[in-house]
Amino acid sequence: MKKYIPIVPTESENNLCLEVLYSKGGHNWFNGDNERRGYYLHCTPTLIKNNRLSNGTEYSTRTVTVGKGYKLMLKEVGRKSQKAEEEANRLAEEKEDFIVKEVCKRYGLELAA
Repeated sequence: MKKYIPIVPTESENNLCLEVLYSKGGHNWFNGDNERRGYYLHCTPTLIKNNRLSNGTEYSTRTVTVGKGYKLMLKEVGRKSQKAEEEANRLAEEKEDFIVKEVCKRYGLELAA
């Protein structure tokens, strides 16, 4: 699952990216934690910018700030599987409101109307 939720634009963000990802776990060198293997729901403030080349071709860029965002353990697993991923996606829908509110509160962001 991956989706974008519009927020009130700031200088560096205009969307929240919600994504379910699998992690093998182990030591996280960024924050020093030992993380569990499983499926996580990530919510990251993102800047999506649409551009146009001189020949008329359009493309979009997505920019995130490393270390900014929040992740939530959805399901701890022993190995990656389709069944576990489907259950993690179902759990992500239930936790979506919580994680969006948490990121908005943490970084002073506001959802677009």
